[in-house]
This record gives sequence, structure tokens and C-alpha cells, in this order.
Amino acid sequence: MPFSQVVLVDAYNTGVLLTGFITEKACDGIYTVFVPTAPNPMNGNIYHVPVRQIRFLDIESEKAMRTIMGLGTGSSVLFSARVKTEEVEELDEVKKFPIANDTNPEVE
Repeated sequence: MPFSQVVLVDAYNTGVLLTGFITEKACDGIYTVFVPTAPNPMNGNIYHVPVRQIRFLDIESEKAMRTIMGLGTGSSVLFSARVKTEEVEELDEVKKFPIANDTNPEVE
């Protein structure tokens, strides 16, 4: 699969998480994320997102793709996956997880 890094992305900074795949690091602190549509993952949307709105997951892309093709069935594997910190440790702007949103004001 061309997407090796699975993420949950809060593209609109609302707390709603979308399953996506990193396609590239666009510039310092900004990643390009492809969010496939269900049930046909060949279509989707592309977002350029600040790293503070991304959770990098330690999960195989095939498992994430199955949840998309299954219309969300089995999404619990995404939320039980370990959050990877290697990607975000190198970026100074990321201070905490989870993703910052209005419902969690403690997160900057």
C-alpha cells in the first residue's frame, strides 16, 4: 500500500476525527493527509494539517483501510492503537496529546 502511516486527523479543529494517511511532510509542522471516502477508498479529500491536529497511529494501513471499506465497522482498532510519538517529538510546536479542541481546554 502506498500509505504507510495511519493517522486520526482533526482537519477542522472541532474534535471530529477522520481516518487518514500521511502522504508527505509538506513543510515544518504541516503534513499532507489523504482521507479516503467510504466505502470506495479510491476517492477522498486531501488536507494540509498542522501536526498538532494529527494523531500518528502504530497500526497497519491494511487494518485502517478495512474500517473505511466496512463503513466504519471495526474502528475500535484505531482507538486502541498506540499513538506514535517519534514523528511528533522532532517538532517543537507539539506539546501534548490529545488533539486540542473546544471540549478539552487544557490542551494548548
